[in-house]
Amino acid sequence: MVCKGFNKIQIHSSINQGASMMAMKASIANTLLGLKKAGSTSCLAPPTSGIGLASRSLPPSPCASRKSSLVGGLGISPELLEGAEPSVAAPLVAGDLDDGLMSRAKDTGKFLYKYVEPSERVEKINDMIGKLKTALDAETTSRLELSQSGENDSIKLIAQSDLRVQALSVLLLHYCAGLQHAQEALEKTKNEN
Repeated sequence: MVCKGFNKIQIHSSINQGASMMAMKASIANTLLGLKKAGSTSCLAPPTSGIGLASRSLPPSPCASRKSSLVGGLGISPELLEGAEPSVAAPLVAGDLDDGLMSRAKDTGKFLYKYVEPSERVEKINDMIGKLKTALDAETTSRLELSQSGENDSIKLIAQSDLRVQALSVLLLHYCAGLQHAQEALEKTKNEN
């Protein structure tokens, strides 16, 4: 009799363990499904369905970002990186504003559009400087509005805006150094003629 009762307890315990294993497998499957959704190309937001499986450590969705039309690590428009030397553009795209970036920007400015005729080169660089000044003014205005808004998220957005201002300043230095070199080359060709 005791053996039969013991077997019933073992069987009942095994059924409970099996049910909890099934629940665990279902939970893991839901988590994996949620991770696949979060890694989709259309939106990186954590899944909203499920049993509270969304990670609280994930950043907010880029789908709802303030400047979704901008790309890059710091949100610099690709149009503003056009023509920039890779040693300057790559860190800006990656969001890596290291100490040597300003020096590299200044030193490599002389390579901007170097295979273009001197007068056209000056014109192209001037066009980019105009675009950079416009972008810098817009970012500065945006930062000012953020600082006056008093929103909870504004501190983080202000920090991001400050990084974009720094990145745009690096690009402006890069193009100004290039303009100086291009103008010197243009003067040299005029003096030779």
